[in-house]
Amino acid sequence: MKRYHSDYNRIMSLIYEDQPISPQAGREVVFIPERIRSIRSLGRGVSAYRQPREVIFRQQAKLMEDYEDDYDYTWDIPAYQPTYESLTDEQLRGYFGWRTKIRMGEYQKAPQAFAFIYMYELINLIGVKTPLQGFYRLLVFTERYGKLDTSIIPHAEQWLIDYVLYYDLDPELLSGRKSVLYDQALEILLKSQETLQRGSSFLKAVFFISGIDAKELPAYSADAELFRRVTEDVFQEMCGYYKAHRKTSFLEDYVGLPINQPVRFFAGAVFHDKQERNNRNTDLRPDFRSKYRWVNELLTDNKNDPVKEVKLSDITTYHYEHGRWSVKMYPRDYRNRKFADLLKTIDAVIREEEGDKEAALAGLQTKWIRKLICKAVRDCRQRLEEEKARRVEIDFSSLEHIRSDAANTMEKLMTEDELDLEEVYEPVTEEDHPEWLSPEEDALVRCLLDKEDPQHVNLNGKIMSVIVDSVNEKLFDEIGDIVIENGNPPTLVEDYAEELKGLIS
Repeated sequence: MKRYHSDYNRIMSLIYEDQPISPQAGREVVFIPERIRSIRSLGRGVSAYRQPREVIFRQQAKLMEDYEDDYDYTWDIPAYQPTYESLTDEQLRGYFGWRTKIRMGEYQKAPQAFAFIYMYELINLIGVKTPLQGFYRLLVFTERYGKLDTSIIPHAEQWLIDYVLYYDLDPELLSGRKSVLYDQALEILLKSQETLQRGSSFLKAVFFISGIDAKELPAYSADAELFRRVTEDVFQEMCGYYKAHRKTSFLEDYVGLPINQPVRFFAGAVFHDKQERNNRNTDLRPDFRSKYRWVNELLTDNKNDPVKEVKLSDITTYHYEHGRWSVKMYPRDYRNRKFADLLKTIDAVIREEEGDKEAALAGLQTKWIRKLICKAVRDCRQRLEEEKARRVEIDFSSLEHIRSDAANTMEKLMTEDELDLEEVYEPVTEEDHPEWLSPEEDALVRCLLDKEDPQHVNLNGKIMSVIVDSVNEKLFDEIGDIVIENGNPPTLVEDYAEELKGLIS
């Protein structure tokens, strides 16, 4: 047995014998400051082995909190959850040189490991005096450095939420964050399942959840109004189809159901949870005693903890009870593939209807979906054409002439006491009424303004309801609503009486 161990040790010493590392060609030997050398001792030895890497990282970071350097390091550093121990001495100098510039407001692209180590420092309150200051530092870093390296954004967005909850900051700090905007967009779609929320806000919500830039869709660029209306109709028809033919709703299929799950703050980060209670179910080295210690704490220390709820939005709520956090929320997918494919299909069908043959091969090829979209495109285009035909264009250059005619007419007006008027309202001549009303329309309007019976109006054989519709169409652009309610007999909407008098004067 002794011989076996002796041979084994001899062989291993030959294989793993220490060898000098030759410097790379063209690379100078880098001077390593004493401060960097000193933190290495914290990560070595028996005492370091017994401590989690999060504790070691925080101890080292605290020692290097005010350290500055001017060394540049631009080579890539492959690492998962990097810490100071993951870096060579030269790379450490490079990190602190880059961090010095960041703190001075000078942002430069660096190895991804540097960005994550810097964020780990902030969530561990390294280099900041208060949690609020740390939150704003992380917020600014996310906004500015995220433009140089977008890979940090998903992590940073979630850690900003965790920052507010863990350090008990005001949830209003998160207004405008991507997660909150996503919830607001999803809430619009959830409400639209019951009552369609028509308008630009609906289309913006669909684009936001899909992750598609509107500029990517040629049909939207060509006619945004048509695209919006088609999308609204398609959404409404899809909701109806799922309700009639599927066991799940449209949004359950495209987005998912709300979930209730435990929360682990700063997941994926190197973070020393000094409160300990938030990571009890994620201890890196659980053992028999630690499990029972958690049970004892749960039964004693936390039984009097107040229950807390924090609303991130109307559809996302964080809940704290008995030392544990949980969250009720909808799954967040910032590039929802199903909504993206639906928008691309709407774009393709609109272009196909306009004669683009290549568009027939784009988007989803599901027959019932394309058929549904095709019908929506034709219906919306027809409605837009009808609205355009009814629209009244006013020539404002003739207003001065209208005012002059009105002044002359006022001089000729006489009161009813001076004239022996008959009960019948005769159509006036072309010269005596506003040029934008026909004689019959003018006679009807004046009769209703005088609160007389419209049955007495002489319409020269024309149908009363047709006259009423014509008046409403001509006044819609000016007043924004119907002014005469079509009935038997028709009646004037009193709210617009004074405005109508001014228009026909």
